[in-house]
Amino acid sequence: MFLLRTAPFLSVCNPLTTTLLQLPSIKCTTIDVAGIMAEEGESTDTYKVVVMGFSSVLNAHLIEIYDSKERAWRIAKQVPQENAIMMGRGTEMVFCEGYMYCLMSSADDDWNVMGFNIREGISFSTPLPEMANGEKTNPYLLACGSRLLLSRGIFNMGRGREELLQEFIIWEFEKVKVESSSSGWKEIARMLPPLCEALNRTLFDAENPFMCCVGVGDCACFVSNGDIQAIEVVVYNVGEKTWSSLPSGHLEEESFDRVWESSVLTFEPRPDMKVL
Repeated sequence: MFLLRTAPFLSVCNPLTTTLLQLPSIKCTTIDVAGIMAEEGESTDTYKVVVMGFSSVLNAHLIEIYDSKERAWRIAKQVPQENAIMMGRGTEMVFCEGYMYCLMSSADDDWNVMGFNIREGISFSTPLPEMANGEKTNPYLLACGSRLLLSRGIFNMGRGREELLQEFIIWEFEKVKVESSSSGWKEIARMLPPLCEALNRTLFDAENPFMCCVGVGDCACFVSNGDIQAIEVVVYNVGEKTWSSLPSGHLEEESFDRVWESSVLTFEPRPDMKVL
């Protein structure tokens, strides 16, 4: 199920059923991040589209929600100005257990994860877990079933002055600590050194080591942001607590010349879902 930005509108598309729906216009004139989710406990043809952005007319940062049952948008929340600076590359909206989560940054570059309850309209924010000193990669959010995961790494300069990924950590969010003084994050895994070494062979930018991080069942999948002719995919199985890597994808030179951008696509909530 794809959410397409066909300016100035958003559209919902299912390429397998060749159905496309252009959604009504929204209040936000600038969209920071957007996502689509299935309605829990409803029919498979019911979904919601969630948008975070800025409305120049209202001079406010907003969360807007489109309900496929109502076929209309509503303003669900106004986001405080001090928390409304969004991360650029890699920012995605993650849905988990009825909540929408996204990474947010304040003007002083303090990162937080904001959670928003879709049904109740309440929100909270929690800081990222503390890490050892060193240059830090951009953080990544993903959901594996009922688990919300945060991942981030540390990189340093190699002998040839190239940037190398030194370690990469995964934390799981603990909801019971949302309102306590704790950050609410529990470390669950660290990437094995051989996998870090494999990624370093093709990485373009250690600060942004992955072009995509996505949860598929119990697996957290990390797709390297490196040489497109040798894409590396590292997988952590949350249930089995094991790391693995998929065979590197190699493109012939003829194919590489025609590739401008690579993407990883997943279908959610299901491939035969209707959009109308």
